[in-house]
Amino acid sequence: MVITALFAVTQKRLLARHSGDAADRIVLANMVEATALLRLALRLRANDATAVSYDIEWADKRMQLNLQDVGGLIDLNTANPDLLSRLADDLKVSHDGMRDLREWRRLSLRLLSLQDFVRLTGAAPDSLERLRSAATVHSGRPGIDIASASLSALEIATGSSGTDEELRRHVPSVFSSQPTGTIFDVYLAADDGSSFAAYLGTIASDGGSGRILEMR
Repeated sequence: MVITALFAVTQKRLLARHSGDAADRIVLANMVEATALLRLALRLRANDATAVSYDIEWADKRMQLNLQDVGGLIDLNTANPDLLSRLADDLKVSHDGMRDLREWRRLSLRLLSLQDFVRLTGAAPDSLERLRSAATVHSGRPGIDIASASLSALEIATGSSGTDEELRRHVPSVFSSQPTGTIFDVYLAADDGSSFAAYLGTIASDGGSGRILEMR
């Protein structure tokens, strides 16, 4: 009985270890793939700095690398307080959470990632996807560039829903800022007209070699 029990425990530990090793390999593979794609985005932008979408072939599939100027997103460190409040309302952040964020900003401390916002404010973990589509920590702008703004950022800035074209007409002028022109979130999308796109990371590129600022 004791031998059987010890064997069972040992087997569970081995399975757990191998499961952990497999998970680590998957994470590592994803990081390697994301790094390769971000470097490809930097090379493509160095060759054509006017484009924000590039057709590529990846893993024997037609794909697209889409670039979102972070000037079209709400910067969690520098956004107009009223715009930040609209974002908090959209994400249902508590008053205590926003108080902690305001104190953080008052002390001139910076959020280094969107995950920092979730941890600091106590926002629901499942709000990260919405946050990713609307916010950044890299633009340094008080508002959003209306022309390149994401649909989520436009919805939050206007407090309305609708198409990009409709919402751009209703963004308060106080929330309007310039694009960065050099810092972009990079997404990998299937070249089949579907709306799904996977966030890869953030790059800084002025048409030269550039660098990776953040990875998924």
